[in-house]
Amino acid sequence: MKIQNQNVLITGGASGIGKLMAIEMAKKGAKNIVIWDIDQENLNRLQKEWQNNQNIKHVNLITQYCDLTNKEQIYELAKK
Repeated sequence: MKIQNQNVLITGGASGIGKLMAIEMAKKGAKNIVIWDIDQENLNRLQKEWQNNQNIKHVNLITQYCDLTNKEQIYELAKK
């Protein structure tokens, strides 16, 4: 799978495996990484950690609150 210069969406990515996947995608050269998660506190923490990590901070990270049980919210965020 080609990752370099691609946009990547990770749901539940503010912690755990999702967070690790985001870091790996950044190391593999992803252009933009979008993280959807229901935990705003972890989204904020991830954003700060990202900016302090010299190996990945060049990759654009977009964190957005998203409740994946809410289809309307998913469709609205997808449009953006």
